[in-house]
Amino acid sequence: MVGSFKESRMEIGVYPMKNNSHDPDKRMHSSSYSLYVLKDSPLSFDGRKLVNLTGDIGIPRGYSIGEKLTQLGANVTEFESTDRIFLLLSKGRLQGAVTLTPIGDHAISKDPALASQIKKISTPLVEKPYYLILSHKLWNEQPELCNKLWAEVEKVRESDAYKKAYHDFLSQ
Repeated sequence: MVGSFKESRMEIGVYPMKNNSHDPDKRMHSSSYSLYVLKDSPLSFDGRKLVNLTGDIGIPRGYSIGEKLTQLGANVTEFESTDRIFLLLSKGRLQGAVTLTPIGDHAISKDPALASQIKKISTPLVEKPYYLILSHKLWNEQPELCNKLWAEVEKVRESDAYKKAYHDFLSQ
């Protein structure tokens, strides 16, 4: 499984660890979540709170950012795709959209109509590493193999081939 670090996920899998914490050097990649609004919207994020929040925020179904947005006081509605969320935002049916930054940036860059209506708030809501999470069974039976896998993840992540493949994946 690939996912960001959540204490509760340690019940179902093992993260690469260092000094009793998840080791960001062994991440598969890092990504941020950004807030997108209409260009004339007063909604913003100051690094700690949503400012001028009066409407609903759309997110892709199942994204972990929903919990953070709820803590920030947002009414969150989940949708099947970022494209759908941006369409609803452009029509004024949502006050904001939140998605992984590379996915949001790509969705806007491929659609000039959206690009003319929507802006990204420059301060990300969250930035975090994502890990290859391994099973407890594998960790208990072959910890050396697990450490080799995570070390290889670190090497591959820095390679040009991986960077191109990751870019191509986000561009789909």
